[in-house]
Amino acid sequence: MSARSPEVLRAWAPYKISLSGEHAVGYGGSSVVAALDAGVDLRAEVSAGAAGSFRSGDASCPWTSDEAERFAAEVDEEFERLGPEAWRRWAGDFFAPFRYAVGAALRGNGLRPFAAVSSTPIWTGCGLGTSSASAASLIRICAGFSGQPLPAEELVARIRAVDRLRHGGIPSGVDGAVVVRGGALRFCRGSAVALPAPELAVLLVHTGIERSCGDVISWFARTARRRLDRYVREMEEVTARVAAALAARDVAALVEGIEEDRRILQRHGLGHPRADELAGVIIGRGAVAAKLTGAGAGGALFGLFQNEVPRELIQELAARGVPTRACRFGDRGVRLVPVDRGAAHGETAGG
Repeated sequence: MSARSPEVLRAWAPYKISLSGEHAVGYGGSSVVAALDAGVDLRAEVSAGAAGSFRSGDASCPWTSDEAERFAAEVDEEFERLGPEAWRRWAGDFFAPFRYAVGAALRGNGLRPFAAVSSTPIWTGCGLGTSSASAASLIRICAGFSGQPLPAEELVARIRAVDRLRHGGIPSGVDGAVVVRGGALRFCRGSAVALPAPELAVLLVHTGIERSCGDVISWFARTARRRLDRYVREMEEVTARVAAALAARDVAALVEGIEEDRRILQRHGLGHPRADELAGVIIGRGAVAAKLTGAGAGGALFGLFQNEVPRELIQELAARGVPTRACRFGDRGVRLVPVDRGAAHGETAGG
């Protein structure tokens, strides 16, 4: 690292929600996803010693450059040897995506270790694309410390490599695409079409239902074989309607499409009674739509509101021990941001 390189950097990357097409994108279909203005906010400072660290909330993980690079090489070797099922080896390791992202980015460039701290606890395994957002932030920070350019296409590819550790070994690439580009997208493997994001308020709700994204993806792949064509066909019809509703800024049609998507997920075993209960509470307090996001069967759900999210609803859910986060749709992807300022003023991934 040169004498002129920065000692402290900060990167922000958005969470995303799935409006339609969950799982279909892995089988030749498409999905509609949208970035939020809430996300992963990491501050990194070059370490004085030989070790760096990651910290999110009360959880932390030390690392050295050699350890991180060896870990990244080990992951690549295991996926080469075992194929997609290699992800299970690190399924319970919260920091595995962090370690891989940094280890792969550090290869051969001589960067010193750094301490990276998340400004807020990261919701993982919830369908919000947090592993992609965390990886994008860390990779962007590594590029910033090294002073090397980072084209958006390369960043998406690196994120997809990280996502093998959480997406059953076969990530579609949708999370990386929306985390890098921001906004709303209709995505299928190999292409992404930008759409206008809805001008709606969003409430993220943690259902408290623990599930592994990789386990849900693997379960669906095993159990849906006989009905897969039907599932993809149904989802493609809904996704086309949702994409058209966004393009036309037709909130009523968007709500109808999201509700049909929710019913399809339930019919195929990807819903959950707890999520239905919480969705009923949210809609009863004014949401125009509410459903699970991501792989389904648990994790996070979202509610959409025409105006602001009612404070009384947030308080009611908090009293029941349900974590929430109010936000809106966002039009920007991962970026470096000034260390002492908010995330709205940063530079985009390819800048």
